[in-house]
Amino acid sequence: MILAIVGLVGVLALLNTLLTDPSTPRERRHVRYIAEGLGHVDLTYINETGGTQQDLAKLLWSMDFKAAPGARLYLSAQLSIQGGGISRLAIEVNNVEIQRAQTYREFGVATVSGIAQ
Repeated sequence: MILAIVGLVGVLALLNTLLTDPSTPRERRHVRYIAEGLGHVDLTYINETGGTQQDLAKLLWSMDFKAAPGARLYLSAQLSIQGGGISRLAIEVNNVEIQRAQTYREFGVATVSGIAQ
């Protein structure tokens, strides 16, 4: 009986550590979407709440937010005016680039996606 209580206390202490320790995988991830180049782009992306959002932006553009571990990430950019180009379209998670794309085609599209690991 005493051994069972000691074991239960140990399990509860471990659970408490996992739920409160900021280094556990439950910590939200810093996400940055980046679009670099020349011109204007039509953007489609998954935002911080998990919804799909569309914007028109002049390059250089970036957006930062926090995401839960395992959250889907997506960014797509289409050149909206002739000329210019997307030299770098990227997603970074905790300052590590997880995917990159580019396009220099007229009205070209570049798309990147990933998971907030």
